[in-house]
Amino acid sequence: MTSKKHHIHVPLRLGSVWVAERYLYDMDPLKQDFIKADIVGLSSYKGHRMTFQLILQSGALFSYLPTESLSRSKKESQSERDKPVLGNDVVSYKLPVQGKINCFTYDKSQSFKGTYLLTLDWPKQNDQRSLVELESGDFMWVANHKMLFNNKNELPDYKKMHSEWT
Repeated sequence: MTSKKHHIHVPLRLGSVWVAERYLYDMDPLKQDFIKADIVGLSSYKGHRMTFQLILQSGALFSYLPTESLSRSKKESQSERDKPVLGNDVVSYKLPVQGKINCFTYDKSQSFKGTYLLTLDWPKQNDQRSLVELESGDFMWVANHKMLFNNKNELPDYKKMHSEWT
């Protein structure tokens, strides 16, 4: 009998970021600096938020870092706005040409400008999230139906598809 996988690692290269040092020391509040690192992977574990795998400037490989631990600039990230906890398996990921987008919070009360980086797909949970690098240098996971690839600031009132095409 084949056992069901409950996690997946996606290798990729998204360039250099700063990681808040306390995340590398089990949230030690005395660690206040930032460490330069390269993003080399994404992980999805059942019941957990998506996390990143980094190669630190020391050469060490470090895994299971949440989105809010990272920023393109040497500062505290503000990207705790979207913390999706998703299900079992990432079946696919897509890396199209990067593009500038407007993205919105779930209640549409705030919008952010940024650059689309990639999409992860959890078909069993009918969920897709896209990684966006915000103009602030922070990263944010955005539901696909909350993004616009144009300069418009009004999100259409589309509804999430629940039909299955078998």
